[in-house]
Amino acid sequence: MAAAGHLHHLQMPAQGRAAVEVTLAEASGATTTRRIETDDVAAGVAAALAEAGERRVLAVNTVRPTLEDVFVRLTGLGAEVMLTEKGGKGGGNAAG
Repeated sequence: MAAAGHLHHLQMPAQGRAAVEVTLAEASGATTTRRIETDDVAAGVAAALAEAGERRVLAVNTVRPTLEDVFVRLTGLGAEVMLTEKGGKGGGNAAG
């Protein structure tokens, strides 16, 4: 199986729906992060902010798949198979 194209175009089918992560400060001092998958990032952010209520919003991030996520989606190979093929973590990496 081969796939060619600009990374952005390869990521689109692998990404599926958009993801928005919202980190909130709780009254107890703890933080919670909520991940919202949506077809519309703006609507996802609006929904997350509406749910925040009185809690302080610490961060709002859009999440895109990594190159590894795209590879796994396109090939169907899992992390275990990739590690075995590489000879273990850092097997072919001079720095690892």
